[in-house]
Order: sequence, then C-alpha cells, then structure tokens
Amino acid sequence: SFGYNQDSVFDLISGNYIDYVAQFKAHPAIYLWELGNEYNYHPEWFNDDLNNWYDALEQAVDAIHAIDTFHPVTTAHGEIPDSVALYKGRNLDMWGFNVYRWDVPGSFFTDWAAISDKPFYFSEVGADSYMTVATDTFVEGTNESAQAAAVAHILDEILAHEHECMGITLFSFTDGWWKAGNPETQDIGGWAPNSSGVPYDGAPNEEYWGIVDINREKKEVFDAIKQRFTNTNDE
Repeated sequence: SFGYNQDSVFDLISGNYIDYVAQFKAHPAIYLWELGNEYNYHPEWFNDDLNNWYDALEQAVDAIHAIDTFHPVTTAHGEIPDSVALYKGRNLDMWGFNVYRWDVPGSFFTDWAAISDKPFYFSEVGADSYMTVATDTFVEGTNESAQAAAVAHILDEILAHEHECMGITLFSFTDGWWKAGNPETQDIGGWAPNSSGVPYDGAPNEEYWGIVDINREKKEVFDAIKQRFTNTNDE
C-alpha cells in the first residue's frame, strides 16, 4: 500500500512510488497495488481539500496502469464513496472499503450495488478485544469473548455474500502496542475517525485489535476465524 506523503519513501507526492512498482511488478508475492488508507477521513493531510488527494489518486492509477497491466490498482476507502470520489476513482480496477457497521456489515453489499457494479473487497473489518464500557452481555475491560463474537458475526454476514466481493482483510493479525501511549505496555484508548461503529462499545481501542497478542498467543477470536475458513465438508 502506497501512502501520500511518506518523506519521499515510495510515496505519491514525490512520484517515486512508481519506481517500486517497476521494481516489483513481476514478483510473485504482489497481488495488487493499493493506494492510500482511509484518506477520505483526513482532509487535514491535503490542505483541507480532499480534491488534492483524489487528483493524486487519479494520476497514480493511470501511471501504474501505464507500466503494469497485470495487477489490479485499488484504494482503501472509508465506507461508501461520494460522487467526487467515484468519479476520480473511475479508473480503479476495484475498490477496497474499510467498513465498521457494528457487527452487521451485510447492508454494505446493497449500498454499493446501488451506485456501482465495480468489484470490491473489504480492505478492513474487525473488532478489538477491550470493552470501554460494559453491556448487558459483555463486561468492561479486556474481553476476548466480545471480540470473538463480533468478528464471528461480521464474517458470517460477509461470507453469506462471498460471491459478491473479492475478499476480506481482517484487522489485524497482532495487537499494536505502539498506537496509544507507551509502546512497552498495552494501553487502552487510541483514536480513529468514523469509528463509532466498532462493536460492542463504539470505541476503537487501537492496541487490542489483534487476533493474536503481542507474543503471538492466540486469542479466542483466532479459532472463530479458523472455523469459518476451514472446509469441514468431507464429501
């Protein structure tokens, strides 16, 4: 995934991302080129004008297509794009969408089909394992059961439509201790825009998203995911 401004390290603003594409486009590990991540939530990164981002996106898509006609070019967009984003992204091969609609993302399929027939994948879905507040079902504090239940329901909803999308990227593999406070400890808190849809407390505890912990020990959610992607049909 290429960022917009990464101090000239294969970023879009410098243009040297294209050198990376040229160098690695024949590598067997490359599946697609993804441009940006939820940049539509951050106009402050683009002089408070998202058109600056969409113009850069449009130019980058065309530049990559000019030297690599094999790999799809995509972007990771936060939720349903508006008309400007749709137009500027018209040459994308497919879209990636970061979707947080509690544990019921199934409505996204209908919402997308109403405005586009372009293929898409879920570039980010998931839930964290910390409850900022208690609910009738889940206690406050570290709560792997809440994460497992949420992710299981999210995956069940998406897999019921598995032939209508190109795939799922589950966020995330390991807990990220660097995101909020001291990287030597696991902290609650953190911040992410448009995150009120994070189950089951509407709070994105950014250091608790992993399906394994910092020591790579499996959380409860690990087996819930494994069950849904293991073929148990003996026939």
